[in-house]
Amino acid sequence: MTLFVDTSVWSLALRRDVPAAEPEVAALKDALAGSQVVVTTGLVLQELLQGFVAPRAKARIIESFAALALIQPDREDHVAAADLRNTCRKSGVQV
Repeated sequence: MTLFVDTSVWSLALRRDVPAAEPEVAALKDALAGSQVVVTTGLVLQELLQGFVAPRAKARIIESFAALALIQPDREDHVAAADLRNTCRKSGVQV
């Protein structure tokens, strides 16, 4: 299975003050350990780099993300993502 990880989960996982027992962080660690193929997008990488401005953090993120496949969403992907968000919102789920 292929797993796309949202910026919010990466940000949580990369913070020093977040316990590894957080369910999202634990699931990401399991996936990275080989249980799933983890992919990212340029937008996620950009958002992370904008949030971690220290040179060492920037270098670590760039190096770590070089190991991940970079997918490029097309127009239909963005439309589907908006539809999914709106469906969730109607059901009371905030994304």
